[in-house]
Amino acid sequence: MENDTQTIYRLVILFMLKKVEFPLTTAQFSSFFVDRNYTDFLTLQQTLSSLLDNRFVTKESVQGSSLSTNYSITKDGEEALEMFQYRISEGLKDDVLEFFAENQYQLRNEVEVYSNYIPASDNEYIVECMVKERNSIVLQIKLNVATKEMAINACDNWKKQNDSVYTYLINQLVLSSEDTPKEADEELP
Repeated sequence: MENDTQTIYRLVILFMLKKVEFPLTTAQFSSFFVDRNYTDFLTLQQTLSSLLDNRFVTKESVQGSSLSTNYSITKDGEEALEMFQYRISEGLKDDVLEFFAENQYQLRNEVEVYSNYIPASDNEYIVECMVKERNSIVLQIKLNVATKEMAINACDNWKKQNDSVYTYLINQLVLSSEDTPKEADEELP
Protein backbone atom coordinates (compact mmCIF):
# COMPACT_ATOMS: atom_id res chain seq x y z
CA MET A 1 0.00 0.00 0.00
CA GLU A 2 2.84 2.40 0.84
CA ASN A 3 4.38 1.85 -2.59
CA ASP A 4 1.01 2.58 -4.24
CA THR A 5 0.74 5.82 -2.22
CA GLN A 6 4.26 6.83 -3.29
CA THR A 7 3.28 6.19 -6.90
CA ILE A 8 0.27 8.48 -6.52
CA TYR A 9 2.47 11.21 -5.00
CA ARG A 10 4.87 10.89 -7.93
CA LEU A 11 2.01 11.13 -10.41
CA VAL A 12 0.54 14.16 -8.62
CA ILE A 13 3.90 15.95 -8.78
CA LEU A 14 4.10 15.22 -12.51
CA PHE A 15 0.48 16.36 -12.89
CA MET A 16 1.30 19.62 -11.08
CA LEU A 17 4.36 20.29 -13.24
CA LYS A 18 2.41 19.56 -16.42
CA LYS A 19 -0.44 21.91 -15.45
CA VAL A 20 1.81 24.96 -14.99
CA GLU A 21 4.10 26.46 -17.62
CA PHE A 22 6.96 27.08 -15.21
CA PRO A 23 9.06 25.12 -12.70
CA LEU A 24 7.88 24.58 -9.13
CA THR A 25 10.01 24.69 -5.99
CA THR A 26 10.33 22.26 -3.11
CA ALA A 27 8.58 24.84 -0.91
CA GLN A 28 5.66 25.05 -3.35
CA PHE A 29 5.25 21.28 -3.40
CA SER A 30 5.43 21.34 0.39
CA SER A 31 2.65 23.95 0.49
CA PHE A 32 0.44 21.51 -1.33
CA PHE A 33 1.43 18.11 0.09
CA VAL A 34 2.43 18.96 3.66
CA ASP A 35 0.17 21.94 4.40
CA ARG A 36 -2.84 20.00 3.12
CA ASN A 37 -1.83 16.94 5.15
CA TYR A 38 -1.29 14.57 2.22
CA THR A 39 2.14 13.56 3.50
CA ASP A 40 5.14 14.71 5.52
CA PHE A 41 8.18 16.60 4.24
CA LEU A 42 10.50 13.57 4.36
CA THR A 43 8.18 11.52 2.16
CA LEU A 44 7.88 14.46 -0.23
CA GLN A 45 11.68 14.68 -0.48
CA GLN A 46 11.93 10.93 -1.13
CA THR A 47 9.28 11.21 -3.83
CA LEU A 48 11.12 14.07 -5.55
CA SER A 49 14.38 12.10 -5.36
CA SER A 50 12.70 9.10 -6.95
CA LEU A 51 11.40 11.27 -9.81
CA LEU A 52 14.89 12.68 -10.33
CA ASP A 53 16.48 9.23 -10.26
CA ASN A 54 14.05 8.05 -12.93
CA ARG A 55 14.62 11.22 -14.98
CA PHE A 56 10.96 12.20 -14.85
CA VAL A 57 11.92 15.64 -13.52
CA THR A 58 14.98 17.86 -13.60
CA LYS A 59 16.11 20.23 -10.90
CA GLU A 60 17.97 23.51 -10.79
CA SER A 61 19.38 24.89 -7.55
CA VAL A 62 19.02 28.64 -7.10
CA GLN A 63 21.04 30.57 -4.52
CA GLY A 64 19.67 33.72 -2.90
CA SER A 65 19.44 34.45 0.79
CA SER A 66 18.44 30.79 0.98
CA LEU A 67 18.91 27.87 -1.38
CA SER A 68 15.90 26.96 -3.50
CA THR A 69 15.39 24.09 -5.92
CA ASN A 70 13.22 24.41 -9.03
CA TYR A 71 11.75 21.27 -10.61
CA SER A 72 10.59 20.84 -14.21
CA ILE A 73 8.95 17.87 -15.91
CA THR A 74 10.93 16.01 -18.59
CA LYS A 75 9.66 14.35 -21.75
CA ASP A 76 9.88 10.98 -19.95
CA GLY A 77 7.85 12.43 -17.09
CA GLU A 78 5.19 13.66 -19.50
CA GLU A 79 4.99 10.22 -21.11
CA ALA A 80 4.71 8.46 -17.73
CA LEU A 81 1.96 10.87 -16.66
CA GLU A 82 0.10 10.29 -19.92
CA MET A 83 0.15 6.52 -19.35
CA PHE A 84 -0.79 6.53 -15.64
CA GLN A 85 -2.71 9.76 -15.00
CA TYR A 86 -5.92 7.74 -14.66
CA ARG A 87 -4.61 6.55 -11.26
CA ILE A 88 -4.99 10.05 -9.78
CA SER A 89 -8.49 10.48 -8.37
CA GLU A 90 -10.66 13.30 -9.70
CA GLY A 91 -10.87 14.70 -6.15
CA LEU A 92 -7.10 14.92 -5.91
CA LYS A 93 -6.86 16.54 -9.35
CA ASP A 94 -9.51 19.05 -8.28
CA ASP A 95 -7.52 19.79 -5.11
CA VAL A 96 -4.40 20.50 -7.23
CA LEU A 97 -6.37 22.77 -9.56
CA GLU A 98 -7.90 24.58 -6.58
CA PHE A 99 -4.41 25.05 -5.08
CA PHE A 100 -3.22 26.55 -8.39
CA ALA A 101 -6.25 28.82 -8.65
CA GLU A 102 -5.61 30.15 -5.14
CA ASN A 103 -1.85 30.59 -5.63
CA GLN A 104 -1.20 30.98 -9.37
CA TYR A 105 0.28 34.51 -9.33
CA GLN A 106 2.43 33.84 -6.28
CA LEU A 107 3.67 30.51 -7.65
CA ARG A 108 4.63 32.02 -11.01
CA ASN A 109 6.29 35.08 -9.48
CA GLU A 110 8.40 32.97 -7.12
CA VAL A 111 9.86 31.03 -10.01
CA GLU A 112 9.95 33.52 -12.88
CA VAL A 113 11.74 36.17 -10.86
CA TYR A 114 15.17 34.67 -10.40
CA SER A 115 18.29 35.81 -8.59
CA ASN A 116 21.48 33.96 -7.80
CA TYR A 117 25.05 34.73 -6.82
CA ILE A 118 28.37 32.97 -7.22
CA PRO A 119 31.81 33.82 -5.87
CA ALA A 120 34.07 35.31 -8.54
CA SER A 121 37.14 35.63 -6.30
CA ASP A 122 37.94 36.14 -2.62
CA ASN A 123 36.53 39.68 -2.63
CA GLU A 124 33.95 39.54 -5.41
CA TYR A 125 30.59 37.98 -6.14
CA ILE A 126 28.65 37.93 -9.39
CA VAL A 127 24.92 38.48 -8.89
CA GLU A 128 22.61 37.36 -11.69
CA CYS A 129 19.08 38.78 -11.71
CA MET A 130 16.54 37.61 -14.23
CA VAL A 131 12.87 37.81 -15.13
CA LYS A 132 11.47 35.02 -17.30
CA GLU A 133 8.11 34.80 -18.96
CA ARG A 134 7.04 31.42 -20.32
CA ASN A 135 10.66 30.22 -20.35
CA SER A 136 11.88 33.28 -22.31
CA ILE A 137 14.26 35.71 -20.64
CA VAL A 138 12.65 39.15 -20.47
CA LEU A 139 15.42 40.85 -18.50
CA GLN A 140 18.81 39.65 -17.29
CA ILE A 141 21.32 41.68 -15.29
CA LYS A 142 24.70 40.65 -13.91
CA LEU A 143 26.33 42.71 -11.17
CA ASN A 144 29.76 42.47 -9.64
CA VAL A 145 29.63 43.19 -5.87
CA ALA A 146 32.29 43.24 -3.17
CA THR A 147 30.80 41.09 -0.40
CA LYS A 148 28.56 38.10 0.13
CA GLU A 149 26.19 40.30 2.16
CA MET A 150 25.83 42.68 -0.79
CA ALA A 151 25.14 39.69 -3.06
CA ILE A 152 22.44 38.38 -0.71
CA ASN A 153 20.88 41.86 -0.45
CA ALA A 154 20.88 42.24 -4.23
CA CYS A 155 19.13 38.86 -4.61
CA ASP A 156 16.53 39.69 -1.96
CA ASN A 157 15.88 43.20 -3.29
CA TRP A 158 15.54 41.92 -6.85
CA LYS A 159 12.62 39.74 -5.75
CA LYS A 160 10.92 42.80 -4.22
CA GLN A 161 11.79 45.49 -6.78
CA ASN A 162 12.18 43.77 -10.15
CA ASP A 163 9.03 45.42 -11.56
CA SER A 164 10.25 48.95 -10.86
CA VAL A 165 13.78 48.16 -12.14
CA TYR A 166 12.32 46.73 -15.35
CA THR A 167 10.04 49.73 -15.85
CA TYR A 168 12.91 52.13 -15.20
CA LEU A 169 15.21 50.39 -17.69
CA ILE A 170 12.53 50.24 -20.40
CA ASN A 171 11.76 53.92 -19.92
CA GLN A 172 15.43 54.91 -19.92
CA LEU A 173 16.72 52.64 -22.68
CA VAL A 174 13.85 51.88 -25.04
CA LEU A 175 11.42 54.75 -25.05
CA SER A 176 12.47 58.04 -26.62
CA SER A 177 12.87 60.99 -24.26
CA GLU A 178 9.57 62.56 -25.31
CA ASP A 179 7.75 59.23 -24.79
CA THR A 180 9.16 58.70 -21.29
CA PRO A 181 6.63 59.51 -18.58
CA LYS A 182 7.87 62.00 -15.99
CA GLU A 183 7.04 59.59 -13.11
CA ALA A 184 9.46 57.00 -14.50
CA ASP A 185 12.37 59.39 -14.06
CA GLU A 186 11.45 59.78 -10.40
CA GLU A 187 10.92 56.07 -9.71
CA LEU A 188 14.57 55.12 -9.22
CA PRO A 189 17.50 57.41 -8.38
